[in-house]
Amino acid sequence: MRKKVNLSVMLKDFALAMTNAAREGFPIVPKYVYLSRRHRCNRCTTSSTCPVCNCVLKFKCSLATEKCPIDHWLKYDQKKMTPKEYDQEVRKKEEEMKNQE
Repeated sequence: MRKKVNLSVMLKDFALAMTNAAREGFPIVPKYVYLSRRHRCNRCTTSSTCPVCNCVLKFKCSLATEKCPIDHWLKYDQKKMTPKEYDQEVRKKEEEMKNQE
């Protein structure tokens, strides 16, 4: 179910995301991480926007400074982990979430 968000909230969230990305130099994730993120997004939607925050997934999944609003994927720091290590960390987080249910 799509969350209704008004335009001012969307613009505020977009401005915050762009400010964070600019502060870090607009880091883009490697293709492997992008595809991993999009695959996880497809669990919630087949649309091009997030059903939770209404962000455009193409951009949200591309920026290393962004994270899923419901923790399906995390912020990516290429200085701290390789794409495969990132994927393992996300899988570990998913397992923890399943065990809490």
